[in-house]
Amino acid sequence: LEGFKVGNPKGFNRPYAFELDSFVCQVQIPSLLSDKIMVDEISIHGMLADYEVGLDGSNLALIQKNVESAIGKADAVSAQPADDDGEEEKPAKKVVIRKLSVDGVSLALAAVRIPLPPIALNDLGDGKRLTEVVNEFYAALMKSVADAVSSQVVQGVGEAAKGVGNAASEAAKGVGNAASDAAKGVSNAASEAGKNAVDAVTNIFKKK
Repeated sequence: LEGFKVGNPKGFNRPYAFELDSFVCQVQIPSLLSDKIMVDEISIHGMLADYEVGLDGSNLALIQKNVESAIGKADAVSAQPADDDGEEEKPAKKVVIRKLSVDGVSLALAAVRIPLPPIALNDLGDGKRLTEVVNEFYAALMKSVADAVSSQVVQGVGEAAKGVGNAASEAAKGVGNAASDAAKGVSNAASEAGKNAVDAVTNIFKKK
């Protein structure tokens, strides 16, 4: 697949949460007819995650909640007893992904695009349902996103603190210069007053 996109949940301004340049899946065809689907490799290249914050949190966190909700509903369905005809509910197919790799990942945070490290997972799922496998991958992705957002916030705080420090230094320098100038003025005034006093006394004795 090329140009694959995942839409944002309702309530967010931008249309897409994820955009993928390419998505390649290598699956063992015979396993599609069995209870366990075997995927040799999934390769994703050029993924952009668009991070946006709404009234109920971020779009990426909300998508994760939706995935977890889907897993809960699947668990509830599988736990239901057999119907009136005595037929048991067929269990959901399991999925095993031998290798999953994602490169060229970036996070759009407001007007800033932050590169994320590649993601590589092996033996993903280990026989779990597809929704659970998706959740495992999404959890790894969200950890990478959270680390990037935290790093950006720390960097912003550091820059702000540096700016405050520079401003305080300049202010202290200004106060020091003002105090030095004031002290210099007082010293000059005192020196001039002393000189005038000496001249006055000298003039008195000259008159006598």
